[in-house]
Amino acid sequence: METQLSNADANLSLGAKTNTKINGSRPEDPMDDQDRPLDIEYVEKILNYEFKDKSLLQEAFTDATFYENRDSYERLEFIGDTVLNLVITRYLYFVYPDSSPGLLTNLRAVNVDTEKLARVAVKHNLYRCLRHKKPLLEDQILEFAKAIEGYPLHSRGLLKVPKSLADIVESTIGALFIDSNSIETVWEVVKPLLEPIIPLEKLVNHPMTQLYEMCQKKNLKVRLDDSTWEVDKNIRVFIEDHLVGRGHHLVKKDSAHFELLEMDFELRSAREKLEREQRERKERAKLKLEREKRAKEAAIKQREAIEASQRARRLDAIEAQIKADEHMQESLVVGGGIVFERVFQAVPFQGIGDKIKLPTSCFTELSDQGAFDKGPLYFELSVVDHADNKKTTHSGVLEFTADDGTVGLPPHVWSNLFSMHDPMDVPLVQIRYIRLPKGSYAKLQPDNLGFSDLPNHKAILETILRQHATLSLDDVLSVSYGQVSYKLQVLELKPAFSISVLETDIEVDIVSPDIVSDQPNQHVLRPLQFGKSESGTVEEGQYDYYKFTMDEAAVEKVLAGNIKVIVKIDVEKDGADTDLYVSKHPVLFPSLNQHEWSSHDVGSKTLILGSKERALSSGTYSIGVYGFKGTVKYQVSVLVQESSDGAKVGERALSSSSDVDTVECRNCKHSIPSRSIRLHEAYCSRHNIVCNHPGCGIVLRVEEAKNHLHCEKCGQALQPTEMEKHLKVFHEPLTCGCGIVLEKEQMVQHQARDCPLRLIACRFCGDMVEAGNSAADTRDRMRGMSEHESTCGSRTAPCDSCGRSVMLKDMDIHQIAVHGKSS
Repeated sequence: METQLSNADANLSLGAKTNTKINGSRPEDPMDDQDRPLDIEYVEKILNYEFKDKSLLQEAFTDATFYENRDSYERLEFIGDTVLNLVITRYLYFVYPDSSPGLLTNLRAVNVDTEKLARVAVKHNLYRCLRHKKPLLEDQILEFAKAIEGYPLHSRGLLKVPKSLADIVESTIGALFIDSNSIETVWEVVKPLLEPIIPLEKLVNHPMTQLYEMCQKKNLKVRLDDSTWEVDKNIRVFIEDHLVGRGHHLVKKDSAHFELLEMDFELRSAREKLEREQRERKERAKLKLEREKRAKEAAIKQREAIEASQRARRLDAIEAQIKADEHMQESLVVGGGIVFERVFQAVPFQGIGDKIKLPTSCFTELSDQGAFDKGPLYFELSVVDHADNKKTTHSGVLEFTADDGTVGLPPHVWSNLFSMHDPMDVPLVQIRYIRLPKGSYAKLQPDNLGFSDLPNHKAILETILRQHATLSLDDVLSVSYGQVSYKLQVLELKPAFSISVLETDIEVDIVSPDIVSDQPNQHVLRPLQFGKSESGTVEEGQYDYYKFTMDEAAVEKVLAGNIKVIVKIDVEKDGADTDLYVSKHPVLFPSLNQHEWSSHDVGSKTLILGSKERALSSGTYSIGVYGFKGTVKYQVSVLVQESSDGAKVGERALSSSSDVDTVECRNCKHSIPSRSIRLHEAYCSRHNIVCNHPGCGIVLRVEEAKNHLHCEKCGQALQPTEMEKHLKVFHEPLTCGCGIVLEKEQMVQHQARDCPLRLIACRFCGDMVEAGNSAADTRDRMRGMSEHESTCGSRTAPCDSCGRSVMLKDMDIHQIAVHGKSS
């Protein structure tokens, strides 16, 4: 392995110019005459050794070109090279006992190489004694001697070294060894010549060595290309087939190598490039491994996912099959052996109850399975949705006339299925045939107070249930009574969660609502007891309702004139005012349009129900307190008071005895005893005045006459403070729910007798229903039947006497005409 020296230490420089003059008798330029014999004494002084055989020294400085066919220094050079290696090796071995053989080899090589020995020949002027006939050698020696001034220690192979200089040093060492036959003598003579011997710390690896070692460690291939040397004197260096540098030397390839590697920046660039490429290769390899690892992991995950998906599909298929089997088994059980299950698009239609419309194809399918032989048809309806909380209800069937793929749902079924459904979606409903047990018990809860106040509310509920075939838990029933609607939720059913209500007696419990609304104008009748008052506050335009009950005995006393019933409202004097309305059931909620008795007095007011009120009967009466103006605080009460004789102010006084001779007063028109007529007339004409308004004739005190006014529209006598309210209440037009517009008095009569929306008790079904328009049949109109009664009475029933089917409205005529029985 070749080694080189660092040029950093100038102290190890030869220190002398190449033409340093040596003391002795040798002429200054001995090369002027190359043919003269060698000055042996001059050489011995340089070597500080006297030869026994002078001819050895003569041979050591003679080049092969000097004499033809004569001995030259080549044989001595051969011996000297070996001896020099021996002595320098022994020296280094003892000086550096801890160094490795490889390191010692490098250190020996740098101390015995051609340039080192040539420097010895120049430094000690041995080159002057060389005998030769090479015409260019002198110039080469002078050029070398001048060039080494720029490289004090070593040029690291960059200089052109005349090999003859090193040869004469080695041949001189060979001559010393032959002459003295002693290695120690040789070392004593040679060591001063070799000074300074390059130490270990100044040793650096040869650049080529560095390059090879670096590439070997990194497993990189180095290639030197000298194919163009003969053309351009260049050597190109390739690492892994990448050109990293170029060396140039006109004479020697080795020098070109050194010149190439001397360029540190190129080496550094090459090294950095190689290291970068190596890092990139490592990164690419690492990325490749990572990609392969990720790909492998992804493949494993994908395979696991596929296997999991396949397992899930198999499990889903098994589960679906199990569910299908269970569903089929369940359908067989609940359908009593009949399996019918379809999905239809839901279409609403205006019907009553819970009976749906199915397509004609369903009739055929159900008939083929014998469903009609098992009794009424019942169906389970559920919303087809992806959510788990499917709403379910049950129904009967009305008819098989729906379009294919659709099912007609009445409002009751629609609201129970799609109460939370988005109307923009197309609702799909699953229909399944099912058998239901007959119901025995139902618990219902209204959404608010007031339902129990309806007269015979259970009969009303029974009428509603006659329109249904089924009841399901959590279903909501809608009950309408006049203009008021109630919603009742099904809380409990027996014997199952869904029951049939056809041809069965059901015990029904009505429970109070959980939450009572605090909204004003709520249709709730609060009970009143006779003799006790209730306090309240009513907002303008709102109603508060109360109720009280009169039994048969109390009504008889009232009609006999023994007692009178007084309904009284006391209000605070703050400018606010109320109106008082009273009605008898079935009018539950008396109002401006619909009532039997009313009071519109300003401030506190009283209604007296006495013997003249022939409409009185036993039952429940309703009181409506209306906020006419502002927010009113009031107290309402119902009192029973015994009747007493006494004339009211403004009424004509009647004589209590027919035996007294009387005369009519010309002023007040009252009958006055004749004996006091003059005195009466004189007093009456001064203090009383008679109202001249047609039909009035009331006698008033003079000071009261100015506050006595008559309405221009109806002629009713009023106080000035009552006129504004009278005009608003009695003469402003009102609109009925049926569309007719009337004043208050006419509106009350209209809603009591003529309005098709009025509630009546049907003489055939007993339900409270809307009367409707006049009956279309002339005979029914003559018998005073409403539209509802004409239709309801057209139903047939078997005659109790003969069993024939007769229309209900003709049953009394049939009994008289056929059986001679009066109804």
